[in-house]
Amino acid sequence: MPQQQLSQLHESRQSSESRTSVTSSNSPSPTNGKTQLSPSHGPTTVPRRNSDSAVRIHAVKSSKSIESNLSMKFDQTLHMADLTAENSDLIQERDKMKLEILELRDRLQDVEKDNEGLRNDLALSETLRKKAESEVKSLKENRGKVLRGLSTQTEIATAQFRLDFENLKKQLESKEEVIALQEKKIKSLIESNCTLRNGLEQVQGAPSMGHIESEDDEGVQSSLVLNGHSRRVNPVQAELAKFIKQLDI
Repeated sequence: MPQQQLSQLHESRQSSESRTSVTSSNSPSPTNGKTQLSPSHGPTTVPRRNSDSAVRIHAVKSSKSIESNLSMKFDQTLHMADLTAENSDLIQERDKMKLEILELRDRLQDVEKDNEGLRNDLALSETLRKKAESEVKSLKENRGKVLRGLSTQTEIATAQFRLDFENLKKQLESKEEVIALQEKKIKSLIESNCTLRNGLEQVQGAPSMGHIESEDDEGVQSSLVLNGHSRRVNPVQAELAKFIKQLDI
């Protein structure tokens, strides 16, 4: 667009210069070839050379004025072309900036959506954090209760174990007392047996030993067998015979 305008301006400038030269060459002289009257000397004839030079001077001045005007207009046109080009560039830049602004708006909307999602995630995480803190607090409370319950149960179990141990200890002591009594009784029975045996030997007058048999567990009917002869004895003697047989005396 600016190049076309420049070519048109050059063509118009050349045509105007050619018209100016033609006009200056064809312009008539000021006297038009006639004799002029001089106020002091009478009628005189103006030289043709002088009239041609004046015409040339006027033509040159006119051409210079026209050339100056054309040059000024040419410069103004070039300036306007430059402004038009700059305006076109500015319009393109404006359109480009509009597109960039639209893209930035779209990106801003996307960022707003992302921020909204992040805010929702943050709220959800905050809710989960509070829930987790509540659960941890509840677990701590339950742990304290369990520990207290275990402590109580341990104390109860320890007390019960101590009580059972004391009972077993008492039972053992009682058993030991019973065993001691049984040992005393056995010793007494052994001594009685020895005394009885000595007495029987003295009564029978036989140095050899016999054996005592028991017919039943209750000692109701018992017999003492000495040297192949059976003799009826009382239940105490039968019991004594049992112990003697068990002790292998």
